[in-house]
Amino acid sequence: MNHRINTIVSIIHEKILNSDSNNIDFEDILIGKLGLAHSCFCIYSVKKDKKYLNKVLQILENIFDDLSKGYSSLMKKSSLAEGIPGLGIVLHKLIKTDVLDTSYTTQIDMITEPIYKRCQDELSRNNFDYFYGAIGLLFYLNEVDASTEVAHIVDLLYEHGEASNFSFYNNVDDVYSQGINFGFAHGTLAIIAVLINIWSKGIKKKKVKKLVVGATDMLLQFKRGNIDPSKINIMHDNFDYPSVFPYNIITKNRNQMVKPNADDSVYHFTNRLGWCNSDLSRLFLLYKVGASFNIQNYTNIADEIADEVINRKLYKDTAISDGYICHGSSGVAHIYKKIFNITHQSRFKEAYEYWVGVTLEYMEKEIKKYHSDKDLDVLTGWLGPLFVLSAYQEEEYKGWDTMFLLD
Repeated sequence: MNHRINTIVSIIHEKILNSDSNNIDFEDILIGKLGLAHSCFCIYSVKKDKKYLNKVLQILENIFDDLSKGYSSLMKKSSLAEGIPGLGIVLHKLIKTDVLDTSYTTQIDMITEPIYKRCQDELSRNNFDYFYGAIGLLFYLNEVDASTEVAHIVDLLYEHGEASNFSFYNNVDDVYSQGINFGFAHGTLAIIAVLINIWSKGIKKKKVKKLVVGATDMLLQFKRGNIDPSKINIMHDNFDYPSVFPYNIITKNRNQMVKPNADDSVYHFTNRLGWCNSDLSRLFLLYKVGASFNIQNYTNIADEIADEVINRKLYKDTAISDGYICHGSSGVAHIYKKIFNITHQSRFKEAYEYWVGVTLEYMEKEIKKYHSDKDLDVLTGWLGPLFVLSAYQEEEYKGWDTMFLLD
């Protein structure tokens, strides 16, 4: 398997170095030019090969040129998934490592001020989304060390949490992110994970811990056995899978105080097994919270449901149909690796190795198809599998998974 992985990894590296960012439609950090720049920086940090650093600087030059000419829409968008926060994150990392001089901090300050205001506005609208709402902006503020702003947002989150039994209901219209969403991309898992990172920096530690424990306890209320079966919907009609936790909960009146078996609640379940929103990502968070705060009960609950999650391998039980990070096999493999690092339980290492093999098979098929520079994104493209397969070969590019809250 090592030789096969080396072949795939070599092809992707060649594709990266020969890429032209002008051929990439989006500028954003998850599926666009900034994502490629951030990935190249992570690779450069390990390889110390200046070709990757030059690629980062070329992409930034391209972006700044488009901004100056009015061709870029980057300044008009201000979510983590789409817009200017991605540029601030990349610039901050380059300044911290002395690739760029401190004069660029002015640029970050110009980005941070409106992002801080936007974060407050999104909180006031009850948009707790990670990709497109307040929590992604809080992640940005924490990444660029805006500690005063982070502390204020924590206070606002805490006020909301105390008033709503620590349920964070997204008051948006998108079916995948509205309501109490229990995933990383749009919901509760991101809130918990971002707060743990804030706690680790020593910011508002008591409030942050109460928020994390409150949100985790709220999640545990909604294990499937606690819910009236008549209120359960299946997210996808073809996959009637009894997952441990719901994908999300929607109430008819957008109730901010959701409790199990409330009369106006509808629970959506799915067979998905992936990073974005699944039993596996929730399993990881239970272990992480348990380890971070020494709460054995969370670890015990995770241990109890672990085998049920691990045994899900077939398409009908996972909905996995590609090798990418978001809801594909490389995201699954990487989460199992992270859980093994926390627990040191051999069952998670075995699951990790299984899904690395699945990722390899997907990517071997992928490279035989027509491909372009647009495939070089980290969320739903080739960069995620590159990092996961490389780590299996013991060449680990630290920092690439920071935005996926798995660091």
